[in-house]
Amino acid sequence: QNLKFLPNLMFLRQICGRFCPVRLTVCRRLAMERCVVRTVPDDDKMTISYQLGKGQRNLYRNKTETLGGALSRIVFNANKHLNKGKRKKKAKLEGAGAESESNPITAQLVFNQEKVEEDVPNSEAWQEGAILEIGEYRFLVTVNPPMVKSIVLPTSIMAGFPIFPRLDLDFASRQDSSYLWHREDQTATTTQPTTASGDSERKPGKNDQQTNLNWVEASQDLIYTPVNSDIGSRLKFTCVPRQDGKEGVAMEMMTSCQVEAGPGLCPFENRHLYTQKRAQNGSFRVVSYNILADVYAKTELSLTVLYPYCPPYALELDYRRQLLLKELVGYNADLLVLQETGKSLFHDALVPALDLSSMDGVFTGKGQQSEGEAMFYCRDKFRLLRQDDIVVGEYLSSDPSCADLHTWLSHSPAVLNKVTSRSTVLQVVLLESVE
Repeated sequence: QNLKFLPNLMFLRQICGRFCPVRLTVCRRLAMERCVVRTVPDDDKMTISYQLGKGQRNLYRNKTETLGGALSRIVFNANKHLNKGKRKKKAKLEGAGAESESNPITAQLVFNQEKVEEDVPNSEAWQEGAILEIGEYRFLVTVNPPMVKSIVLPTSIMAGFPIFPRLDLDFASRQDSSYLWHREDQTATTTQPTTASGDSERKPGKNDQQTNLNWVEASQDLIYTPVNSDIGSRLKFTCVPRQDGKEGVAMEMMTSCQVEAGPGLCPFENRHLYTQKRAQNGSFRVVSYNILADVYAKTELSLTVLYPYCPPYALELDYRRQLLLKELVGYNADLLVLQETGKSLFHDALVPALDLSSMDGVFTGKGQQSEGEAMFYCRDKFRLLRQDDIVVGEYLSSDPSCADLHTWLSHSPAVLNKVTSRSTVLQVVLLESVE
């Protein structure tokens, strides 16, 4: 019955194509590849990235350079890569031995349907919505789009213990971005088409193991806690970066391991029964915890004397990180003071995980060592006024208030040298109640 309306639909399509140039422009832009321009105020250079041919092209140009300089480099790269592998062929013309040459590639930048002059500096030329034309290719310029630079997932995942992905975002907000977790569906199998003889049409490639997997949605939250039904399956995490109404390209990452069974009921889970909620207004809860820095957990002393009962895998930070995060978050502390905190653990795991619990943190390193002291405070109850980092050995030798103690220790030069040479630090934080 709808066939009689087909001529009318064709007529409307012609009308839209003829009298709706804005619609056609939008459609063409949606079909374009993107040219991503990254520029930040404190950097004298900018990055111009686009996909041309089979490779990703990244240009690192000065902001003060003219557009003509950047376009010249783009043309050079285009001629180099697009014409790569082409050989000149002799023209088969009677009585002539001329060689045919490929047409030269040109490039220009267009903004608001007008060509941008090549003497304009790069900082002004590359604007949101401009179109980069390289020969027959068109690229829609996007300036500082939300971007996922990297995703790191733990190499040890256990049921019952939350996974905190380590995200490195550029021009994107964790709160605005969206997330998706999938679980490998082992009940479904995929088969390759076979020929009449029963043989597969092609040999499995190195990516088949991932592309042939079936996935079932597990969660839409940033943090996911695997359940027992996930045991034996791999997980896939997807992040779509967003900020201020702009959306970037999604990035996904699959775990390198399968979900394993957890260690069973942990002692701290019994303590969590008393800390299921934060302290009421007018009071606050303080938790002090020694992390055991990774640099100390792998020493011969730790393995043979301090923790001989502990299997080596349980001392690995990637394994302990899951237990630490679950335990620390479960205490619902208002003030959390940590000793022997690794710098990478602080920035990559504790800060993003505790931020979701409305906590901010400060870190004090021990000189050149990779660990130090950390303190987190609930921003709903406190605001940071001041932080003082004190190296005890230096303070003892230089501050007048320690003169008597320094004199007393001087009676034993060996003891004085031992105390003043240590990298022990003292973290002093001044907080103000916001209640």
